[in-house]
Amino acid sequence: GGNATCYQALSFGVPALCTPFHVDQEDNANQLVRLKTGILINPFKNFTRETFLTAVGRVIIDRTYSKNALRMKSILQRYDGMHTAAREIVRFLQSKRLL
Repeated sequence: GGNATCYQALSFGVPALCTPFHVDQEDNANQLVRLKTGILINPFKNFTRETFLTAVGRVIIDRTYSKNALRMKSILQRYDGMHTAAREIVRFLQSKRLL
């Protein structure tokens, strides 16, 4: 459920199974659930082999998850996140005369 993991799953168009251990990860997982691109499995409550396999089966059988993940992939591909971030960092540093 970390930022990078969620971003990578979405950028590849793959639904995610999130087991958040921190508040920020839980927020990320909740957003994936809201977008119906992932499932949140609470690692502190009833996390069993059965709950995990049920979640895996759900994202495989319910094509909505993969359809939505692929839709998010196409949205993310419109933005060149890595290069845009690098360009903005350089622009900021230049504005502060740090580069």
